[in-house]
Amino acid sequence: MCRPNSKSAQQQSMLIDNITRATMQVLNDEGLINFRVGRIISNANCSSKSFYQAYEDKSDLLLCLWVRTAVSNQLATIEQHQQQLNDLSCLLLPFVMTLYRSSEYPIAMHAISTSINASIWSSVDSGKSDKVRARINFFWRWVRHYAERLQQHGQLQCSEQQLHLLCDKLSYLLRGFIWVNGSQLVDAQHRLNKPQIFMDLMASELLPLGISQAQLEHAAIIASNYALHSQQRQRHISCQQCQQLTEMCKQRQLP
Repeated sequence: MCRPNSKSAQQQSMLIDNITRATMQVLNDEGLINFRVGRIISNANCSSKSFYQAYEDKSDLLLCLWVRTAVSNQLATIEQHQQQLNDLSCLLLPFVMTLYRSSEYPIAMHAISTSINASIWSSVDSGKSDKVRARINFFWRWVRHYAERLQQHGQLQCSEQQLHLLCDKLSYLLRGFIWVNGSQLVDAQHRLNKPQIFMDLMASELLPLGISQAQLEHAAIIASNYALHSQQRQRHISCQQCQQLTEMCKQRQLP
């Protein structure tokens, strides 16, 4: 996954960045089943040799793409901006950032989400699946951490069992939104795929636990602004940075 070659670090980073953008666009246009590596190579304006120096095959590309675009990339560097965010904003941040990605590339995000199903990767190199596992679990450790902080400070009025249930419900809502937003087989009149609807559903789960609509709206604005800025900062993530983030997500203790 993102194999090193003789190119300079800057050239390699630019190549991977071009391939990443091209893959997202091609997946969005052609879907997971029909997308062709040749189209990606053409859109990325690179040679076949350069592409296969960077990736082993199509599945390797999909796995690397997910890791490079994971929301955990932003969460792993949020501490330096944390003074601008309260605990509620931090709880909402992973979901808002995921909404941005899903709304920008709905089919691509749906395809990537499908491609990281554990059963699909059960037979591949464990080192590859470990990278995805680290990013996913950092995401949910983050959510759990801030949900517990809110509970301890009395901002979430719930028991331990209700807290578990809340995290499960938010997980189901998020996965459902990605699935529905990326589906091309469900007729439009059956799809409630606007991000605001997801936020309203989150509000319906949080309001009974002591979070007001006004607090949610304020936190969503802060989180949305951070998501935009963090996407710009992380746009040119290098392979070395990607490796470092994987280790960070595996080992780092939340603040």
